[in-house]
Amino acid sequence: VGVTEDQQVTGIARIDARIVKGRRILDEDPHLTLRHQHPAFVDGQIAKVVEKLFDMRPYAIETRLKLRNPIYSETAAYGHMGRTPQVVEKTFRTPEGKEKKVKVELFTWEKLDYVEKVKKAFKIK
Repeated sequence: VGVTEDQQVTGIARIDARIVKGRRILDEDPHLTLRHQHPAFVDGQIAKVVEKLFDMRPYAIETRLKLRNPIYSETAAYGHMGRTPQVVEKTFRTPEGKEKKVKVELFTWEKLDYVEKVKKAFKIK
């Protein structure tokens, strides 16, 4: 079974903090690689590219994914992966009893806004 280009990009994009955290180990052995998505890169090289593309600091992740927004009712039901990103309007009551409407973006981690950046960084057409 072949791997589509989108699957390649998704696989590369899913390389996460584990590789970035393990960068020192990977840099020590430049031949260590998973080599299952893009054989032109070893893990240490992938970690460096991912580190440049994505700010992996906790606050940056929280901000980029908008995790401080009231999103958890929707994400708790029916799983939180594989869902379509969407903007919804929520209504809340303030402590003074006034109604407050807020637009909230759900499932931000499912957005594909970095696909082109990842393709360019890994030289995928």
